[in-house]
Amino acid sequence: MTTFLDIGVVRVQRYIGRWPQLRGRRGASALVSTVLDTGHLSAVIKNRARTNPAAGSVDGVLSLEVIAGDPASLAADLIAEIRGLMPAAELEATWADGDDYWIAYAQIAARRSRGDCIVSLPLSSGFPLLKICDLCAMDPAVISLRVIDEQRDACADCAARCEQPNVSPIERRLTDATGLKIATDFNHLAELGFDSKRNHLATVYADGNAFGAFFAALLKSGLAKDGVSAQLNEATWTALIEAAELISQDSQICRVLPHVVGGDDVLVSVPASHAWLFTRTYLQRFNELTAAAVAELGDPSLPAPTASASIVLAHSSWPFNAAADLAADLLARAKRVGAGTVSTIGWLEVTRRGTNIGDALPPIALETLNDWAPNIGRIITDLTSTVRYTFEQQLDGNDPSSAMLEVKTTANRLGYTSLVFPEQSPTWDLRSALDIARWWSHS
Repeated sequence: MTTFLDIGVVRVQRYIGRWPQLRGRRGASALVSTVLDTGHLSAVIKNRARTNPAAGSVDGVLSLEVIAGDPASLAADLIAEIRGLMPAAELEATWADGDDYWIAYAQIAARRSRGDCIVSLPLSSGFPLLKICDLCAMDPAVISLRVIDEQRDACADCAARCEQPNVSPIERRLTDATGLKIATDFNHLAELGFDSKRNHLATVYADGNAFGAFFAALLKSGLAKDGVSAQLNEATWTALIEAAELISQDSQICRVLPHVVGGDDVLVSVPASHAWLFTRTYLQRFNELTAAAVAELGDPSLPAPTASASIVLAHSSWPFNAAADLAADLLARAKRVGAGTVSTIGWLEVTRRGTNIGDALPPIALETLNDWAPNIGRIITDLTSTVRYTFEQQLDGNDPSSAMLEVKTTANRLGYTSLVFPEQSPTWDLRSALDIARWWSHS
């Protein structure tokens, strides 16, 4: 029986986006990777624990096998060390016993869900009569330093980020895999979009569905777990790389800026004009790869995990931290609609519909989106922007029954009835399709 200890950053996407500029995001990503490393924490871990190889690589999480002493004491010492290096991070440590990690992980997940873990929150600065950090505008400034050729006053956490390289480990891995350069900043990334839409970005957040249910079923089956675990971890990166290569195939610059990649989590920025193509490709490949890994086990009763995603479309100047938070809320909504098993996508165009999640259109299943895809393509090629705008206004400005009657009248008059109301797609929703089509170019 082994004691397994997981310790990491809670809501890592929010922590990384705390300083909203790309320099701060990159510094935070590098800081998380550096700090949550057994080598960096070796003085605390020595003779007390070792790396847990079964856990794979997950951004913001360090997984250990405890070999001596009390896991609670080790967790407390590690949190104290990490807190000094990442002052603004929200940290959590949970442990459990098991013959292997996946048996223990079920207990870890259960303990975490009921709050039976060590949680360390950043110290609150309250309302200090001190200068606030120029970079995150959240905590008191404690040091003055040079940031991009400008003297700035920074809090302890932002100062720690500034000490990191201006390229994150996950950016470096994506560059190595694709051979493409990484965009210098968010404006540069937005300019890689198509046509006149080169000032909008999409924040895409993807996460696995029903991984807990899958591993619970795998435990009951008695089949080997380590091999499939490694394959599922690798599926995230493989799907990301293939999606990045697809949307960047006519560019020397990668149209994907990765922020969080690990386990079954992916948080990236892409040009808004490539958001739907990237998201569809990533989810499709992720699902195919996980299904293949599960099929190799030879037990057809095992449920293959899938993934869901969210897309936030906004002007490139809109703060990344706000986009990441909204993407997390949209993803949670999409997962609820998909019952935690069906690949589902939630989306919201901030510049058109605002930031209220209640104004977002209903999430759409990946299978439904793929069914709609040919007709969405025809909306782009066969309808002028003026006609599309007319339909959008009619659908948004009236009650549903009046709106549909007005749209049908206009479609009949212009000869677009079969296009606007395709009989072969019984799930077709014109309002959602038009909203998706706004950023469907070159998909």
